[in-house]
Amino acid sequence: MNPQEVNELAKAGRFRGNHLEGEVLETHISWIILSGDFAFKIKKPLKLSFLDYSTLALREKYCQLELELNGRFSDIYLSVEELRKKEGVWHVGVREGELLDYSVCMKRLPSERRMDKLLASGEVGEKEIQELAETVAAFHQNEEPLTPPFNLEKARGLFNDINSVADTLEETVGKKAMKNLREIIAWSDRFLEDNAKRFSERIANGFVRDLHGDLHSGNVFLMDRPVLFDCIEFSSEIRTTDILYE
Repeated sequence: MNPQEVNELAKAGRFRGNHLEGEVLETHISWIILSGDFAFKIKKPLKLSFLDYSTLALREKYCQLELELNGRFSDIYLSVEELRKKEGVWHVGVREGELLDYSVCMKRLPSERRMDKLLASGEVGEKEIQELAETVAAFHQNEEPLTPPFNLEKARGLFNDINSVADTLEETVGKKAMKNLREIIAWSDRFLEDNAKRFSERIANGFVRDLHGDLHSGNVFLMDRPVLFDCIEFSSEIRTTDILYE
């Protein structure tokens, strides 16, 4: 899909017989339509160094994987829905019409309860942090330890992948910021090399597992209990990491 089609779907599309009349949010790899009690996440048709959503089949695959992986720690993920157009009208979750894409359907939670917003307004205290720590720890304990051998070059490559967009970044952030970035990459390379033995020990001791991969305050809702969402589904290498990373 393209931005125009996403906006058409959000404005006039139908789900379960109701008009969406939704609001479109955009990230660098997805569109999210907020409509009533639901949120629909649509993957952009992109191919980048770290992900490939370039075909309809791949987008279906990663929608299904997103549903499965996030279901480990969240009940807001409901289904994968087909996006079709029939007689000029967009529909979510029907079997008639031309199949044009897929979306992950989720329960919509109140945006004001997202942790990054609550932190900005000073509404996160010791109680919320304790509950979040307990939630994350319980998730980690449910995941089996993995023992992939520590690969120094692969570890460097994951961090240094940002170099693949260096030219674009320099246009955006400027030469001084890029100089700082190169210094950070050099520091990271030295740190990984100096601590390679320790990383191997952590793996052997069971601290590496298939986790969230992108757990930050923007991917947490603080409800009655914390709700984690939006884990990395497109790369098991990024997602498989040390529990201390999260």
